[in-house]
Amino acid sequence: MTKPPVPVASTPTPAGITMTFKRIIEATPSDVFRAFNDPTRRGWCLTPGYKVRSHVAPRALSLGMPDGGMVVIGIARMGNVRCAVDVTQRGCVDADAVASARAEWRDALARMAELLGD
Repeated sequence: MTKPPVPVASTPTPAGITMTFKRIIEATPSDVFRAFNDPTRRGWCLTPGYKVRSHVAPRALSLGMPDGGMVVIGIARMGNVRCAVDVTQRGCVDADAVASARAEWRDALARMAELLGD
């Protein structure tokens, strides 16, 4: 059973507010990594036009979003078929943008968990 997502923090920076979000997913880090990295496996994503800028398989990805924003994904193994997915999105303009980004990532990772058989 998946634990509910955990909003971690919001931190102001000169380039806006950085939003972080964490979710535990019942899948291997490799499966989660592929869901982000492979364009044919992005049916879970609400913003499918992102580009993978860099990655360290299967632990981390840096995503360039269609709106010019950057998102960093961390994937940490938690046993054989469970992992923690940490999302850090930079450049949110205000508290409403943070709340909106957090809701979008909550919904997107819930869909990913569903598609991966969570």
